[in-house]
Amino acid sequence: MPGKPAYKTQMLTAKNGHPVQYTTYTADLGRSAYMASTSDYDRQTVISLDGAIEGVLSSWKTPRVISRRSTTLYRYPAQIVDFVSENYRVIVRAFTVGKRLYQLGFIEIRDDFAPAHVDAFMNSFRLR
Repeated sequence: MPGKPAYKTQMLTAKNGHPVQYTTYTADLGRSAYMASTSDYDRQTVISLDGAIEGVLSSWKTPRVISRRSTTLYRYPAQIVDFVSENYRVIVRAFTVGKRLYQLGFIEIRDDFAPAHVDAFMNSFRLR
């Protein structure tokens, strides 16, 4: 990340009532922000990439989707959404590895948005 990220972890509840361990790292630089998060689910919970992306979209004021597609990332099922909300352009990549959901997010003021900024961040992520 291009700055020291803030770290936060908390227990959430999945739609099926089961616990989810949510961990996020966020670097907010003012005109742009970078986020990487994981959600760890139990064996009984089915992870929905559609649900994850819908959750992201519902957390923004009147999001307008530019593109949304299913794909693979790091050989795992994934979805990528690109949208605008008010003065922001947002790109989120969500993918699952076993019972873990990863979400990578990039937010930038629309007037400052450059695909190279997204690519530099998203392409720096590595699974270990």
